[in-house]
Amino acid sequence: MSRSLKVPSQIETVYNCIENHLKLNLRDVPISYLNEIEFLRCIKSNINLSLDVINDIEVIKEIYIEFCRRIPGLYKWRERTVYIKEREKADMSLLLSELLHAKSITQGYKQIEDWIREGLPHYLAKILCSKCDISYSKSKHQQYFSLWEKLNEKYDLYTLSTIIYARDIRLTKSILKNIMNYPNDDILEISFQKAKEIVGL
Repeated sequence: MSRSLKVPSQIETVYNCIENHLKLNLRDVPISYLNEIEFLRCIKSNINLSLDVINDIEVIKEIYIEFCRRIPGLYKWRERTVYIKEREKADMSLLLSELLHAKSITQGYKQIEDWIREGLPHYLAKILCSKCDISYSKSKHQQYFSLWEKLNEKYDLYTLSTIIYARDIRLTKSILKNIMNYPNDDILEISFQKAKEIVGL
């Protein structure tokens, strides 16, 4: 641990505060969907740590890594992403080499879905598909991808990926209902209507 983080219990404090924050603000969203944006938001607005801890990015990283270790799959994905960045593999050849071993499009989708559950962002899944000539039009999740395209300028990737990959249609409806309660403008009205249509709201 960094010298700035002197009290071991602070990690537990971070974990508990974030977990409580998610339960209060995103009641129907599994904690495994947590990403760096939501994590930093929680750090800044919900956690009463000393300024030297908040301002020390290395300490924040360490707390985040420790936090991710508690969520199976998420930390595994972070490690893989760091490895790719460090090796300057912007084309994600490490993932592609795994994906290209798929014996069918169906198996390829299953692999991508497994990665998504481990924390793979939607936009990376899309790049992987395009590089492997896997057409999104053939996906059983096509409606959710269309929804993402319509809403991606309004909401962050975290919220949208949760909508798209919710396994339970009831969870999807619940998330969309929460979004509908947010203030929106006329320009987005068509997108919201389409979202309602897709999930039968």
